[in-house]
Amino acid sequence: MLNSPLIDLCVKSSKAMTEIHEVKMGLSRQSIYTAIGQLVTHASAETGDVRRRILVLPDGDIPEDLRRCIRSEAFKLRRFKLTGVTGRRG
Repeated sequence: MLNSPLIDLCVKSSKAMTEIHEVKMGLSRQSIYTAIGQLVTHASAETGDVRRRILVLPDGDIPEDLRRCIRSEAFKLRRFKLTGVTGRRG
């Protein structure tokens, strides 16, 4: 696994990218639009076989139209829970 300035996390096998993960810390419509665009763009730019495009979002409500898009694009959806804030700057 590795990351790059453009891709949050990816998995490579024999130098070919097989998974791309896009992580967002919020559920705003703009954040989800951006994540969808990043997954589509980065997967299509790869010459390898990107078998899994994974969207990682915090728990909470996702608008139904965006849920349909996530399903139609066959993205895997992973959820996480924000439990606290560390490293606050004052």
